[in-house]
Amino acid sequence: MKTATREEITEHLRDIRHQLACYRWSLQDMSDAIGVSKQTFSQYCMMPSTKGARTIPAEKIDALRATATELWLEAKERGFPSWLGRDQYLWCVFDADMALALETTSLWRAEWHAARVGGTVVPGLSNVNQNKRRLSADEELCVEWISYLNGGIVTREEAMQIADVDQHLIGLVGHEIFAWRIQPTAEQVRRIRDLHERRWRDAA
Repeated sequence: MKTATREEITEHLRDIRHQLACYRWSLQDMSDAIGVSKQTFSQYCMMPSTKGARTIPAEKIDALRATATELWLEAKERGFPSWLGRDQYLWCVFDADMALALETTSLWRAEWHAARVGGTVVPGLSNVNQNKRRLSADEELCVEWISYLNGGIVTREEAMQIADVDQHLIGLVGHEIFAWRIQPTAEQVRRIRDLHERRWRDAA
């Protein structure tokens, strides 16, 4: 099993902290977002060799990463060139209750978000690319992995075993941002799909 070292966890947390700082988040904002004191958060950001250093729990770094990811994607969306006509590149994500969950000019972001919320991707009414709906092979594997991970049938622990990673790394498997992503393999996706479908049949 691939296990993140304390150094790797801290370096990734520092990367997330840097991303949030770019959006004018203070250390206090980051601390509040995960429900810890500013001092505790500072200890999480210390390298393990430093006296007083602590390792951030997996669920807290997952939550902070999700916030940084959303801010980065929103900024990228705002940067879409106005002269291209946003409506012509728009994709809509509807959640399981058919409520509009997201509008984006990125098909990749739309498919990933739909997989996360159990939703559906629909091209906007003026979308000129609706017949060119393609992701790369790696992106398709990520979307499928995320859909089963968030489908409510396969547990996080089972997904960790399939991906052969620990609790600090499972949140990076299939991640939306390439720089942070651990790419799931076709075999891993097949295994999580098989487990999901077997559980689904047994429950029927």
